[in-house]
Amino acid sequence: MSGEALSLPPVQAPKLRLPRLRPSIVWREELIARLDTASEHRLTVVSAPAGYGKTTLASAWAASRNEGQPSAVVSWLALDQGDNDPIRFWRYFITACQVCHPGVGRDALAFLQSSLQLQPERLLDMMLSSFLNDLGDSTQVGIVVLEDYHLIMAPQIHERLATLLQFPSPGLRLILLTRSDPPLPLARLRALDDLYELRTADLRFTLDETRLFLRRSPGLSLPEESVAYLHARTEGWPVGVQLASLALRGQGSMSEAKHALSNLSGHHRHIQEYVVDEILREQSEPLQAFLLQTSGLDSLTASLCDAVTGRSDSAAILEYMERANLFLQPLDGAQIWYRYHALFAEAMQHEAQRRYGEEEMRKYLKRASAWYAREDMLPEAIEVAIRARDFSCAASLIVRLVEPMGSYFERQTLWRWLKMLPDEVLEAQPGLGFLYAAALLFTHDRHAPLTKTRIEIPLRLAERYWRDEGNLERLAQIQAFRALVALWQEEYAESFRLARESLEHLAEHEVQWRGMSLLNASLEDLWAGRFDKAWNACTQAHLFLASCGSNAPMFASIAAQAEICLWRGALHQASTLYQQILAEIERQDIGAHWPDDQGGALLGMARLSYEWNMFERAQEQAEEVLVLGQRGHKEELQIRALFLLARVTGQPEYAQRAATLLTGIQRTRLRRELLLEQASVALAHGDLSTVLRWSTHLPQQEEPFTTLLHEQEMLLLARLFLVQERVAEAIALLSSLLPRAREQGRVQSELEGLTLLALAHAAGREDERSLPDARRLLLLVLEKAHTEGYQRLFLDKGEPMCLLLRATMRDISSDALLSYTRELIQHFPSSDSKPGAELLSPQELRVLRLLAAGRSRPEIANELIVSVNTIKTQIRSIYNKLNVSSRKDAYDAAKRLHLL
Repeated sequence: MSGEALSLPPVQAPKLRLPRLRPSIVWREELIARLDTASEHRLTVVSAPAGYGKTTLASAWAASRNEGQPSAVVSWLALDQGDNDPIRFWRYFITACQVCHPGVGRDALAFLQSSLQLQPERLLDMMLSSFLNDLGDSTQVGIVVLEDYHLIMAPQIHERLATLLQFPSPGLRLILLTRSDPPLPLARLRALDDLYELRTADLRFTLDETRLFLRRSPGLSLPEESVAYLHARTEGWPVGVQLASLALRGQGSMSEAKHALSNLSGHHRHIQEYVVDEILREQSEPLQAFLLQTSGLDSLTASLCDAVTGRSDSAAILEYMERANLFLQPLDGAQIWYRYHALFAEAMQHEAQRRYGEEEMRKYLKRASAWYAREDMLPEAIEVAIRARDFSCAASLIVRLVEPMGSYFERQTLWRWLKMLPDEVLEAQPGLGFLYAAALLFTHDRHAPLTKTRIEIPLRLAERYWRDEGNLERLAQIQAFRALVALWQEEYAESFRLARESLEHLAEHEVQWRGMSLLNASLEDLWAGRFDKAWNACTQAHLFLASCGSNAPMFASIAAQAEICLWRGALHQASTLYQQILAEIERQDIGAHWPDDQGGALLGMARLSYEWNMFERAQEQAEEVLVLGQRGHKEELQIRALFLLARVTGQPEYAQRAATLLTGIQRTRLRRELLLEQASVALAHGDLSTVLRWSTHLPQQEEPFTTLLHEQEMLLLARLFLVQERVAEAIALLSSLLPRAREQGRVQSELEGLTLLALAHAAGREDERSLPDARRLLLLVLEKAHTEGYQRLFLDKGEPMCLLLRATMRDISSDALLSYTRELIQHFPSSDSKPGAELLSPQELRVLRLLAAGRSRPEIANELIVSVNTIKTQIRSIYNKLNVSSRKDAYDAAKRLHLL
């Protein structure tokens, strides 16, 4: 397995080049003009059976549009069966778009090489989102022609192409050349006037076009009567006209010509017989052999044909065939690569099987595979080896392709190759069993039990081989891989055990596997509240993962460190770590690639902004998280962002939207976490029925790996007890929780528990002088909380907390703590305190306003006619009273207190 930056097999340049026009082409002015009109629509579909000149027409039009332009306005992509791999399709599609729009989709292309840790559907959606964002910024119109779109069968490709067509993009138009209507929303596009169509009737040759074509055919001169007869007989079918012209060469009389024409039908069922009887047998024996032996090749070049046929003159033969119009289509302007017309190739393959037999044809394919392998065109070599049923060779080539990179980014293709290999081949290549398991995991639902079951068969093959070999390093990789599988299957005990065992045997250079296993194992310590051990493991994992450029798990390690900081009450350090993730994403310019990591860090920042009572910033950040979650189809991100927005705005509609999404969450632990969040928001909104419903399903005892989660559930239950005036139960519950939280350094839980316990002791007491226990507890919380700037910890407790804070002020001796408490009281809705009048003296207010205006200390001293030392003393006093340490922090605090 590898990091996110994988080596790419080379793009086949001929697929992206306009087909070269023949000198004898019939220039179809009317249809070319119609394509000019078509290019004003979002989608153009040129749909007709084979042989109607779709490619010739579109390439002629494209050449005319590009002629004289400083850069191409029309690009081309010739599709084949292999492009049903979504990764491959979009890689070529975006590359074709870049011909017209240089730079567009650069991030999306990089994203397509991302680590196997992303599910394919999610990866493709993120890629498309990035690509659409780039297109939205483009003003120049570019047109992409997709040739042979009927070969695309993958629903994932159709769905995302439909999505692309839904978004208005002034910079992109598509033209599909296809034998059948594509499964795209054509009716909707037609209704919106976004679709232009050219069909069989439009593409038939007119009589004039038939006449012009025949005039340009070498060695053929027909009277007008014969031209009209041929046109009627072929029904304007362009390839039929071409076939007829070949048949009529050398016919001595009109009667002979009519006889030849009588054997030709405009229907395709006669093509096989016609190609064999009227074209193939007219060629010399050596040329016949060449055609049949190379008929199974998707593309042809001289050295490849030499290797397949054993000849040395393939270049001359290809040149002759092109001049003779023998259905050979040039794929590039340099006349290096060609392909046969599809109908011609199919007929030749059928005849080759009949003449030579299956085994002989496999021999030619094996030669082709060997040639591709020598040229280091490994994907092509693998495809041909599989067609030749040379599975052992295909297996070796797959290992050769994948092992240097550790992965293969076209995952659907890798999965398709591997599942075609027989069991005995997989057994002979143990590494393939491992690859097979990985490909299966990352192309299927990793959380589904069936996925794990299917993975076990190939994984055991590799495991058995390496165990017999005594290869502990490879066995450790399998353990690390199994740890991931178990984690996603919520088999936590097994996952943590395997992760720790793998670390004992993984080689030092296996930094990614070591980093992944360390990160996996750190979860056990984190969930159990063992923060020191979790922190050390995350730190080491971060170093390993950063060294190999493995972004997703590296970001996860930083996020885990930030979570530890939150539990420890180190809010500012957590903020720094979240900002580190966001800064690294911005530095690498990969925001579109990692919306879940970016969204997770932004969500952490939004929660901190909320805790610091910066509602406007918290709302902006939460809304951004919501958008990222929607783009990446990340329900968890959306739900958490919606719950936070419900808190910030006080609008229950957000919580209702989150509840709707929550019904689709099946993973047990995640669902439990989100239900806790839902209940917390419901309590804040006074929705006691939802909270009571949640409380009836709570586990009564702590379960394995739920220490922190259970603790948070019990704290919320204590809040519910207080609302229900079950004070004694609340005190008993909190008193049992707090010692353990304090002992294990869970400051966040301790602070929450102490505030609730203080409110419990104060409940029902009217006389402030009778609240010593409550004031003592609250003073302890204030001393622990003020350095990190906690606010919602207090404010979310409402008016009872405001009263208790007022009562506690008499016990506060520190100026900084007193300033902090006054600021808290000011932010309660019912507060009538005027801290601006009490907190700072008139002179300090003047100094503060000049500081906020950006004045230096000497400038302030000069304006207020005092010494610089006096200003320094006053600034220190201001900082102490506002509980800040910098000019910026003073400005922010002053704005919150309405002092400016």
